[in-house]
Amino acid sequence: MRTAILVPAISVLLFLSPPVKQSGAVLPDDKTTFKEIQVGRGGASTIFSYFNTCPESPDGHTIAYIRCEKEPERGKPRVPASLWVCDHDLKQHRKVAGIRKISVHDGAEAQWVDNNRIALLDDMLLRVIDIRSGKDLLHKKLMAAEIGHETFNGKLLYSICEGKVPGEPAIYELDCNTQQVRTVLRLKELAALPVPVFMKKGSLCPLLQWQLSHLQYAPDGKKICFRIELGPEENTILLGLCNIDGSGMKAWMKPLHFLWYNNTSIVGHLSNEPDGKRPEPYGRRYSLTRWDLDGNVIRQMMAPRGNHLAISPDKNYFVSETFYQTNPVIVTLYSGAGKAPSEICRFDPFNITWKKKFHVNPSFSRDGKRVYYSRPLNEMYNGTFFIEIS
Repeated sequence: MRTAILVPAISVLLFLSPPVKQSGAVLPDDKTTFKEIQVGRGGASTIFSYFNTCPESPDGHTIAYIRCEKEPERGKPRVPASLWVCDHDLKQHRKVAGIRKISVHDGAEAQWVDNNRIALLDDMLLRVIDIRSGKDLLHKKLMAAEIGHETFNGKLLYSICEGKVPGEPAIYELDCNTQQVRTVLRLKELAALPVPVFMKKGSLCPLLQWQLSHLQYAPDGKKICFRIELGPEENTILLGLCNIDGSGMKAWMKPLHFLWYNNTSIVGHLSNEPDGKRPEPYGRRYSLTRWDLDGNVIRQMMAPRGNHLAISPDKNYFVSETFYQTNPVIVTLYSGAGKAPSEICRFDPFNITWKKKFHVNPSFSRDGKRVYYSRPLNEMYNGTFFIEIS
């Protein structure tokens, strides 16, 4: 395998950030208060999906969430669950379908295909469900290690990874309308990918054991980005990008919880420099940063140390929470227009948020007027909520 150091040129634009505690907790300057509204009913934990994956149907009329039938326990993180939906005004809660097992980290990775269909991952089985009848619509059995964050024009990305599900390790695309499957990028094609020289050969897994996850279409659907886990160490993870046909492959150091900002740039929290080292000074670590598709920094310190990330459709707002293991957990709304940030909520994570991994996973509504997120209801259950921002 060829090796080359990936060191992009850096063009930096600094912005003032709100005060930050040494623990990483954000201290918002704006005293705005929000009315928190619960979505899923009590008596069991509920969860939405990935961070930045909107729980609303494309027309905004219906909200989807996952309800746990059993609570996760130590050593048993996968639990039976069910898919529920309700109207936008929180009326007509109804169970759509049972789910054998989910990992509560990202719910069932549920995502809307259109206003009547939801795709999700059920114990490594890919399902497309009609929310009106609860029926499974796929005529074939498709196993997946992970499915993507959002569908695009009725199509869905998923990955097969060695050691998780059978099949050739690769990124695939399912057309939910025709049920045809297309190979986007075979893992073995990454053999020619330049690997940074600081990644010691002995610390990397064999090529076919690399893991592909967090698959995301660009807004126009012409490219995808994804996580490539080459080894177990934190600095052996790359952000991969390619065209939708698998051509034009490139990679650079992965930010924490990355997203497409637009068709030509990526946003995420700065975790490692191009040489694999932690950013200095300390205040830059996990600060919100934007890159072009060659890994060059476009904008730096857009917000202080953050974690799971969501961006409003018009890019005027973004949301994140304080870093792993913080207590209290503080969820903050930031303004892309430079307004002072506002605290959405703060809570004691108990062991629900960090140990059981019911992460905040924020997202915006289709019209950008709501922020959806999860947090503990009490010491036993996780809940799903939203606030209105306009």
